[in-house]
Amino acid sequence: MRQTEVCMKKIVLDIKQQGEEQQHGFSARRRILAAVLGMVIGCAPYACASAAAPVEAKLTKVEGRTVGHIIDDVALWTRINESFLEEGNRHLFARVKVTVKEGLVLLMGSVPSEKDRLKAVSIAKNHEGVQKVIDELEVVDPNNQEYLNPVHYARDAAITSQVRAKMLLDKSIHSPAYTIETVRGVVYITGVAQTAEELAAVETIARGIDRVERVVSHVRVGAAS
Repeated sequence: MRQTEVCMKKIVLDIKQQGEEQQHGFSARRRILAAVLGMVIGCAPYACASAAAPVEAKLTKVEGRTVGHIIDDVALWTRINESFLEEGNRHLFARVKVTVKEGLVLLMGSVPSEKDRLKAVSIAKNHEGVQKVIDELEVVDPNNQEYLNPVHYARDAAITSQVRAKMLLDKSIHSPAYTIETVRGVVYITGVAQTAEELAAVETIARGIDRVERVVSHVRVGAAS
């Protein structure tokens, strides 16, 4: 994941500097879509780029959003993480998970102080394109080694993978319209549901996974904007 994030950072910087100019045979717009594919299916960005054109139409059809909106979210996600990497903020980068869906920014994870929590929220808000910041950060004693146990990260990753896999198997769910993240057994869901019934199906899947403590939904029901 870190390799993909670094690649996405470079792509966004390229776009800032060169706009929509052609590079390596691919437009900047398509190169960001390639990075999205890299996150979703795990292929190398330039390998993904060859598939970006046909997938571009598919993503728009399935997710119900324009590719431009998807790219805007990826660019915003990258800019927020870049801010967490700046001098004085780097301790936040490893502790704070960020998801972005239609300009809605969700912050998850643990920080060592209330000051850090407020700082993370302020950093996220201070970016053009942010519609709303949802603060799900928890303040945890930095000496609490049990809380920082890497076993939790492995369990969370396994829960997220299981939820996504079951969603893909359910034909009534448009899974690309959702973002799933897990932090210490809490499953966070963001995105746009076509119907309340579809959202209920997603939440039921998440609650049925072993070791899930609770499910937190920030999903909007209705057509994507």
